[in-house]
Amino acid sequence: MSSHGNSLFLRESGQRLGRVGWLQRLQESLQQRAL
Repeated sequence: MSSHGNSLFLRESGQRLGRVGWLQRLQESLQQRAL
């Protein structure tokens, strides 16, 4: 259930923000690596 909601959320955010969406996810992944 959580994974399904995640995919829908990523889809909506991707359509709304476009490239900015994956840029934010990239920054988040980099921050997680730093931690």
